[in-house]
Amino acid sequence: MILYIGNQNTNIRRHLTTNRSSTKNKVRYGHLHMAKTAGTALNQAMAKLYKNVCGNKGFTFKTDFQLIQRRELFKDVNYEDCDWISSEKPASFWDALVNPQQAVELHVPCRDPVHHLMAIVKYEDEVFDCDAANMKRQVDRFMTYVVNRFHPRLYRRNLDMKCFDYHEVPQYVDYMAQYLDAVPKHRIIDYVRPMSVPANPRRVDDECIWKDKELVKSVEEYMISKYHYYDFCSKCIGTDRDLLASIETDLG
Repeated sequence: MILYIGNQNTNIRRHLTTNRSSTKNKVRYGHLHMAKTAGTALNQAMAKLYKNVCGNKGFTFKTDFQLIQRRELFKDVNYEDCDWISSEKPASFWDALVNPQQAVELHVPCRDPVHHLMAIVKYEDEVFDCDAANMKRQVDRFMTYVVNRFHPRLYRRNLDMKCFDYHEVPQYVDYMAQYLDAVPKHRIIDYVRPMSVPANPRRVDDECIWKDKELVKSVEEYMISKYHYYDFCSKCIGTDRDLLASIETDLG
């Protein structure tokens, strides 16, 4: 089954080969919280260790994200006071943060497309139909988060997008130490709200898609060609825009 369609006409290649970060002004760092890429754990870890962290799932000295949601703290925050911002809002959220006076470096977590799809299917408590007559439509059913949070409008002046492998959250947290001010050790919050454990966790071995290698390949090709998020990640991971790959190269 061939699902591939031509890539959308975007400025992604130009964006990935042009450094837009300003050297004259302080850079504000952003984390695009894509669903099912360990964004909550990352936001919580950053809020625990660094000053001026603001996010849907954690602020410096405030790591109870349920309290954050109830009090709508993220809605009322003055982003000028934030050095690192994590948002799970629509892509248009970043518009208000980009201006000629301050560049934004937006960090995008990337995940294998098909595994990401299956994780979303499980999160939504749905079942993926490997025998669907229209496989494109079957995939499209689960792309709401992807379309909502990543959009070509992000390929813009003064918004410098970089990527990292979502498996490497601890490495990313350490990497940001060179750019952010650390919370004094005596003020580090020991308590972080534990992540809820799914009553029925994902079982990869039970997912039908992995039994058909051709289907996996076709679905992956379709996702990369249809959705800008996967297209961006496929062209970014392993390049000089990959935050953690550059570290591994330096160490090597």
